[in-house]
Amino acid sequence: MGLCTKGNVTLQLKEKCRPVFCPKRPVAYAMLDAVDKELDRLEKLGVITPVDFSDWAAPIVVVRKANGQIRICGDYSTGLNGALHPQEYPLPLPADIFARLGRNC
Repeated sequence: MGLCTKGNVTLQLKEKCRPVFCPKRPVAYAMLDAVDKELDRLEKLGVITPVDFSDWAAPIVVVRKANGQIRICGDYSTGLNGALHPQEYPLPLPADIFARLGRNC
């Protein structure tokens, strides 16, 4: 597992937003064992922790990789993404980057 130690991120909720609890989506029966094993593995690594209760919940999406393993992703478009203040950072245009590089040579 990769770990970024170069900075901190703070997520800020919009004012007066309400928690969104989305129920789980069905997982194909053929993938249930693989999903359970992957969730156990992620818990042992400390990536996820079990909880008894939460005001917020997002469904997972399970994708089979080319090597046969699975990837588990949270679908935060169901509620959390809309409740967050956008982090706006203006990216420079490619032409501006190339102009700066040309001056430094």
